Amino acid sequence: MASNVKRLHNEIISLEENSDSYISYNKYYVIRVTVSYNHDISDEDKDLHTIAQELLSLNSDHQPLVTYTHDNEVLLIFSCLSEGEKHYLSGSHQLLCSEYCSIFYNNLSLSQISGVTCRIVEFSTQTKVFAYFSWVVYQCTLSAIINMSGKQITEKDTSSFPITELVEKLETKCNVKWSKVDISVKYGTFYKLKKKKSKLYISSTSEALDAREDRKYISYLFG
Repeated sequence: MASNVKRLHNEIISLEENSDSYISYNKYYVIRVTVSYNHDISDEDKDLHTIAQELLSLNSDHQPLVTYTHDNEVLLIFSCLSEGEKHYLSGSHQLLCSEYCSIFYNNLSLSQISGVTCRIVEFSTQTKVFAYFSWVVYQCTLSAIINMSGKQITEKDTSSFPITELVEKLETKCNVKWSKVDISVKYGTFYKLKKKKSKLYISSTSEALDAREDRKYISYLFG
């Protein structure tokens, strides 16, 4: 009887583990957290910027290289490891998502949000991470254009016209001066923990990512 119980126990543990995904030591990965609000997020957006900065020093055992926030999302970049090492929480997708959803629930007003979702994206190279964020920043810009247009520019428009034409339409038909729009609204904001002499500080940058300067941005993300 005892052997049957033990065998059943082992089978259940194996079933649970095989139902999860684990990040290999040689993979870079991004945790992408999306917050759903009950109303306009203009005020709460500041809260996400605060969380994005705090996450850089929240846990020294699981410190992201860089965080990025735009609209209602925060993304965190983590490096690969040396052979034999394990990612935080053994790289378990389920445990990582559970922990980061809890962090956001604990740091935001529950009366203002309707949900928090978390996704994990794995990458084999730094170049692929850069390409991913080039796309994320581009999508951030398109989202900003749609939001500022008062729905005069649609998602269908963003897939049919280049950004230059969308910006022109935003200025001529919606009376929005693109050059006056805050760069963090246009491109989102990257945060990175840096050290100057003996002091640590958080730097920030907001800009479109130019694929022709991939080495520059890869150095920033992983340097």
